[in-house]
Amino acid sequence: MRLRLNDLQREASRTIRTRTQHDRFRSELIRVLGPPVALPGGINEVAYAADEQLDLLESTGRLVPREEFRLSVLVEAANSELDVVRKLAARLLPTKSTARLLYDPSSPVRCAAANRLPHSAVKEAAKRYPYDDQLHEVMRRKSERMTEAPKKAMDVPFDVYGRPVPEVVKQKPDADLPESWYYRLAHTLCSHYGTNLEGNWEETLATRVAASHYATSGVKLDRDMLLKAIHDCIEEREVAVMGEGSIAPFARRLRNESRLDEAVMPVIEESLDPVEELLESRLSSVEYLAKADRLFKVSKSVIPAGVKKYIVGEGRMNHTTVPVKGTIPGSLTAKVERALDVYVEHWNREQSLVGEPYKLSWTPHPMAPNLVGFNVVLK
Repeated sequence: MRLRLNDLQREASRTIRTRTQHDRFRSELIRVLGPPVALPGGINEVAYAADEQLDLLESTGRLVPREEFRLSVLVEAANSELDVVRKLAARLLPTKSTARLLYDPSSPVRCAAANRLPHSAVKEAAKRYPYDDQLHEVMRRKSERMTEAPKKAMDVPFDVYGRPVPEVVKQKPDADLPESWYYRLAHTLCSHYGTNLEGNWEETLATRVAASHYATSGVKLDRDMLLKAIHDCIEEREVAVMGEGSIAPFARRLRNESRLDEAVMPVIEESLDPVEELLESRLSSVEYLAKADRLFKVSKSVIPAGVKKYIVGEGRMNHTTVPVKGTIPGSLTAKVERALDVYVEHWNREQSLVGEPYKLSWTPHPMAPNLVGFNVVLK
């Protein structure tokens, strides 16, 4: 009788724990995906609605907000007994954490993970499940995308409505355009841009106007003649303002000298790279982690339940938090990768000093180029 009572207590505890995890996952889905999944039913109804919402986002080309989900909740969902919950976890977890779901007992879960993993990983899983038609269909689509030749962009001009411009007769530069036409165009350009642009804008403007005119109408303008007309228009305007005295030649000479200085002596602006400064600074592990948290705007969360039970100091009042994601200042360069590697090394060293049995790693975000994700695993 005592053994049966113990089994009953163990089953009740497991049921309560599963129900609590499902409630947390349901609340997380409603928080991130919003009203489309806020249904009055249980986890099954909300999970099916969330799966349809993800299909809608992917089919319309919109970004799936995977980085807004808490990683600890997704890890719990990946260990759920319900196939639809594990399928959602395979679609929302970081790509690095989705690989183990590729060998899930349920075929929909395997296919959801296969859609986010590379062709080589899907090919290995297909060998293990030779009778899974859906998984083989995913592998076939990935193989076709790999063998497709990249389409060459057609050099065809389009109008403002996206319709191709019909063929026009090409002509030589300045075939039918008189000098007066260039003068009128130069006068219009000087009236619109002469007082709004600074520096050596005449050459750039003449080049862009000639290229734009050729792309839209197919008529090649004489860029040098247009540039000469712009300079003549500017000189006439200066003469009209200053008069015919000795000030006009002096102003032209100063203007030419300033243009020469801009061409010969470029201004070099020195900027301090915060990532390089972080790498070159001689800081302790604690100081480096604090400075890197501010630089990369690292978001932290509590340790996942699957890892927390192995912590040596689990009974401490201050629970250890782990990094979840970070924001890169700019793009993912070699310096940024080195700074993140050093960050992970310092973090793992600090945890080893207190005897904790887990290890941190980082991975680039699959959708947002300025985000990185962190993953904690047991050693």
